[in-house]
Amino acid sequence: MSGMSMVELVQAVAPFTAAWHVLYWTIHIVSGGIVAGYKNMEYGFKDKKPNQKGYTQNYWCTTIVSIVHSLTMAALCVPFVMKEPNWIWEANIEDTRDELALANKVFLAYICNDLLFVLPWAIKLGKLDDVAFVAHHLSIIAVWVSFITQGWGDMFSLPTLITELTGMFIGARFVMIKVGLGSSTLFMVNGVVMLTSWWYLRIWGYVVRLAIILYKEADSIYVNPVNDTFVRNVLVSLCWVLGSGLQLMWGYTITMGAYGVVFPKKGKTEKSKE
Repeated sequence: MSGMSMVELVQAVAPFTAAWHVLYWTIHIVSGGIVAGYKNMEYGFKDKKPNQKGYTQNYWCTTIVSIVHSLTMAALCVPFVMKEPNWIWEANIEDTRDELALANKVFLAYICNDLLFVLPWAIKLGKLDDVAFVAHHLSIIAVWVSFITQGWGDMFSLPTLITELTGMFIGARFVMIKVGLGSSTLFMVNGVVMLTSWWYLRIWGYVVRLAIILYKEADSIYVNPVNDTFVRNVLVSLCWVLGSGLQLMWGYTITMGAYGVVFPKKGKTEKSKE
């Protein structure tokens, strides 16, 4: 896949960004009509208590959009992975595949749209999670613009796109809590799948596997890069390091949450029996 100009990129990504935007507002309107208590919905997590009107509704809508995005990434990327499961191990940093071109553009559009809804609350509330998400999104946008316009980097993009498959399970957890299914068997099964997929797709697929590939390709990426791309390669590698840190941090939080469910503290167990 060859690169494209910034104008061509904007023209290619804008329709997908608009589609994600329309989906958000459609979810907001429909939820207001069919979801009981939607307008007065509270966030509901003890460690995060934003009381501002609209915060939870925004989180609800962006969560459902993320579920649709996760399913879209599965549809666009899984067939390629199933067809060529070893490609990621054989690729180099300059390689691109036409089969992933659409997925990269749709992903970039999703991140741009999501940023529009995260940024105002990050500015207003200054919550660490939201500020981290803004930094995360801005980094992704910069990297993906480089990937697409300069025609390189699917060795990085494919593992990232595949991590998005965990979004459907993460999003389903929040939705099920809000619709009263937080104690259901389905909720427990979703939790197991969420934890398992996080460790396989994010910790192994993104953190560990890419670390192995970067080590294996160190000569072509850092020692003898083509066409003076050393700085570019290092910057993208630093983004991967930061991304890996987030995956490990969030993975730890999810894992300890699951551990707390399976092995609750004595005080909590006794209280639940009262």
